[in-house]
Amino acid sequence: MSRSLSSHRWRVSIGSCSRGGSLLRRSRGLGGSGIGNLKSEYAKPKVVLDTKPLIKLFAYERGWEAVQKILAKIEAGEVEGAISVITLTEIYYKYLQEGRPDLAEARTEVLRRAIYLRKLGIGEEAALQAGVFKGKYAVPIADALIAASAYLEKATIISDDQDYKRIKEVKALTEDEFISQLR
Repeated sequence: MSRSLSSHRWRVSIGSCSRGGSLLRRSRGLGGSGIGNLKSEYAKPKVVLDTKPLIKLFAYERGWEAVQKILAKIEAGEVEGAISVITLTEIYYKYLQEGRPDLAEARTEVLRRAIYLRKLGIGEEAALQAGVFKGKYAVPIADALIAASAYLEKATIISDDQDYKRIKEVKALTEDEFISQLR
């Protein structure tokens, strides 16, 4: 059974990964009626979670609690959240490199099923913008692609990766910085 990223501890058994809470809650997108509804929806902060915060959560590394809080805010509809499909690639690759294909499958499946997290594909516009970021700031191509997705979404990148801080066109905050701004 798939579960929420934002509550309880990960339990891995026979190739599955779960957390407490329902993962398949109804999505709280930009639906609704009336101008008032649109205004309140647009006032929400928008974030793109980088790979690093999700790895912290999966491994209970320093900062995982803040990532969990952000995911809870996203799931509650208080923050619009997304990940790049590049993040799925990086997570899958990381666990394969560690010799853990079971975790590669489980972790990416949980993210894929998290309907409250939009998955941002890489279209032509994002690909070209990533080329600009790669050329201008000499950041790794995966970071350039994730930054381009955030740039086009007008979203803040959540990461402690210093490469994002170098890209002037996007705002990047650590998990803790973002949580403190919500208060």
